[in-house]
Amino acid sequence: MVAPGPDRSGRRGRLLLIVAITSLLGTAAVVYGLVVSLWAPVVLGAVLLVVAVYCAVVLRGLRRRS
Repeated sequence: MVAPGPDRSGRRGRLLLIVAITSLLGTAAVVYGLVVSLWAPVVLGAVLLVVAVYCAVVLRGLRRRS
């Protein structure tokens, strides 16, 4: 359970950074995998994009509670 109020731990900032980095890396991996016709980068990119979406959902929940 996350306590409401100011975010002193910096959790929102870290989640926002994770969303940004994993989105960029995931998109790049998917595009690279499609261009060179390899499945491994596509799968890795898809996993990174799933992590980015999960972190975005958690971040949205934190913003809604505060």
